[in-house]
Amino acid sequence: MEGASVACSLVVQKSAGQTIDGNGSKSRKVGLVLMRGDRGDLVLKIDGDDGKKLLLPLQRDRVRVHKRFVRDGKATIEIADSNVQLLLSNCPPHDLARFLGTLQVKVGVASTSLGRQKSSSSRIAAQSFTEISPINAKDVRKIKDRTNRPAAAAATATTIPKRKIEESDVSRAKRVASLPSSSFSSLSDEQRRIVSLVRNGRNVFMTGSAGTGKSLVLKHVIRLLPPDSTFVCGSTGIAACHVGGTTLHNFAGIGLGRGSLSECVAKATRQDRWTTCKHLVIDEISMIDGEYFDKLEGVARAVKKSKKPFGGIQLILCGDFLQLPPVGKDGRQEKFCFQANSWDDCIDCTLVLKQVYRQTDVKFIKILQRIRIGRCPEAIVDVLQSTQDNDIDRDGIKATCLSTHNESVDLINETALAKLPGQCKTFLATGGDVLGKDCPIKEKLELKVGAQVVLTKNLEIDAGLVNGARGVIVGFSADQNGAPIVKFVSGLQRVITPQKWTFGVRSGGGGGIPVIRKQLPLKLAWALSIHKSQGMTLDCVEVSLSRAFACGQAYVALSRAKSLAGLRVVDFDRSCVKANATVLKYYQDLDDA
Repeated sequence: MEGASVACSLVVQKSAGQTIDGNGSKSRKVGLVLMRGDRGDLVLKIDGDDGKKLLLPLQRDRVRVHKRFVRDGKATIEIADSNVQLLLSNCPPHDLARFLGTLQVKVGVASTSLGRQKSSSSRIAAQSFTEISPINAKDVRKIKDRTNRPAAAAATATTIPKRKIEESDVSRAKRVASLPSSSFSSLSDEQRRIVSLVRNGRNVFMTGSAGTGKSLVLKHVIRLLPPDSTFVCGSTGIAACHVGGTTLHNFAGIGLGRGSLSECVAKATRQDRWTTCKHLVIDEISMIDGEYFDKLEGVARAVKKSKKPFGGIQLILCGDFLQLPPVGKDGRQEKFCFQANSWDDCIDCTLVLKQVYRQTDVKFIKILQRIRIGRCPEAIVDVLQSTQDNDIDRDGIKATCLSTHNESVDLINETALAKLPGQCKTFLATGGDVLGKDCPIKEKLELKVGAQVVLTKNLEIDAGLVNGARGVIVGFSADQNGAPIVKFVSGLQRVITPQKWTFGVRSGGGGGIPVIRKQLPLKLAWALSIHKSQGMTLDCVEVSLSRAFACGQAYVALSRAKSLAGLRVVDFDRSCVKANATVLKYYQDLDDA
């Protein structure tokens, strides 16, 4: 039953810190299950992978839970009567949070029938146990009753200081009880289906047009997987930054994969990431070449010594093949991942997200869907050309120009910054020195009053301060190390301070050593490249497509805008709207399946 059990790695220690499981400080794989005896006693059962079982009695006021590192899949449970500490690690964060919440509520409403009986171990042994029931209304009422109980009725002090039952306990009981059994309540039905398939161990490819919530689902999925055996990757440094991982090439350790399979296997085995990996998440898979995917699949089977597809590693892949394609090298035509020889064997389920959330204007959504498949009838040409007269500059905040080439972007931003009066103020990043060119977070950021900027990280979602929010520098704070003050399109004005980005492992296996870079979540935004705008939702956008050279470029650029009112398209011609015929057939086959 969800919430009553969790799988994890475990070290059992005496309260003084001495391990008592016979393995020193080495953790072992276990299952933890909350159970209730036929005489009403609550216990925690530990099922070891070696077949050994252990029952630990749980009494109210005798259990303490430390949840500071739950997001990393770690926690500590202190049980006073057994004089032990349970050190949990490598738990799926969402499962761990739910389990600990259930434990705290059930212990909070437990009876004290065991008391301090010395014969409690024999009492436990004499009972039969079943898994506890879910959190229910009765548990919530008990918590409320104890919250309102006079202090005089409280039990005497115990070895672990008695924790007062507060309103937060009631909130926790309600929150844990209300969690749906299948997934997260904030997700749509189609999004929850993806999460359910991942939880069931299926290899999943999630696709769909821009703004359908692929990144949101991916972040939920990552929270479900055990951190020590899960590796999160992106096809590019930007994609890796969005999911808090590393680039796929960095993870694989085989360079461009141009050598023979045996040469690539030899490179991969120099590190233990492949042997540790059980779950591999890859964002923007559409930009990975099919031949490279085949090479990775061969490496996985060789390193894992398994004939299963991808060596038995669970794959969670995300991307849209109708957006930016793989980048051709040496003038040769790259092939898409779905054309890889191993693709069909590796992917159990392909799910296409249909509901668009980025835009709400039905007319604009329909235009984008037509552009996505390479169709641009005269009516759409007229609508997009008419936007060239849109006045989308607001209160000194100019529209961001999306361009097809990096050199144009750099020239526009550098020239515009130089024209502003006053001295540049320089902000240097800290940490993340080993990231090199894979890191999209600049080591040095130069700003002036009047500089056009864009947020590169979600700060206050409810306030509209999200990745892609546009603004202008209106000053610098007198404190907080002179942090910039930004006025946003919404009218909000905020002091923007440095934020942390966590990237993939630097060395070693498992969770490895996270690489952290700290920098202002801002980027100059007179212009951005179409490639670097992926994942953003921009408030005001000027799109230049005269030099569009790749299929999907026009669609990616136009779909960054929230609405037609916030979009200005210059030099538009229908010839820039392109979609790959092979990809179109792939998606048509999906619809027909």
